[in-house]
Amino acid sequence: MNKKINSISVTATAVIVFVTWKIIDDIDLSIIQNKSLQFIVKIFIEAVFATGFFNLVIEGVTYLSNKVNWLKKIVLGSSYIDGVWVGFYRRSRKEGDPLEPIIFYERVEQTVNLVSFTGRACYLKDWSFRSRYTGESVTFYNENSTIVYIFNANIPDAMQVTAFGNFTVDRFTKDSAPYRMEGYCLNIGESCWQKYVKVKLSDDYQKKERQDIFRKAIEIYEKETGDTVELPSIFES
Repeated sequence: MNKKINSISVTATAVIVFVTWKIIDDIDLSIIQNKSLQFIVKIFIEAVFATGFFNLVIEGVTYLSNKVNWLKKIVLGSSYIDGVWVGFYRRSRKEGDPLEPIIFYERVEQTVNLVSFTGRACYLKDWSFRSRYTGESVTFYNENSTIVYIFNANIPDAMQVTAFGNFTVDRFTKDSAPYRMEGYCLNIGESCWQKYVKVKLSDDYQKKERQDIFRKAIEIYEKETGDTVELPSIFES
């Protein structure tokens, strides 16, 4: 269970138990002659009520966190990665060819319990399509700032490729959400790890056109590598 959701639920339940105890204490249990047994019954009623309310709060906060982005950011805190990420890596087009820079964007969809993503990659040299990929087996080890995942890529003239990724996230402060990732990916069946760099672009995918997303990816590539890229005509205003 998410620690913040648990904390919210415990606090809300404690307040409700405090408020409702007076009501439960006034319940007429005179049918039970033993005073001690009356008290035990009232404690049992309060426990059942508190347990039910606690679970209701958990379900409610979890549901709202998955639907309302600002609440999701509060609940997930330093593990919040939902949104659009852009970056680059290098890969040869075929065996024996030199490595070429490839830029990509990813749309990360995160709930309180799950993370999945979809992405698209293009060769920087001529903007030819490289791959589309999806990942669902994502694990975020927030304590040591590490993300590992398995994803599947559809590459033209090739069978579907399954790959493994291992990334370390960067934060501005210990408690802030990640803004950058750097790590390596390995195609299953190969022995060469490819270095990847990703930077958070936006929390909201809907507000970003694909052209703007790739333009930002180019900026990230230039900043990280020191190379200068001549923009193709599609990026001309």
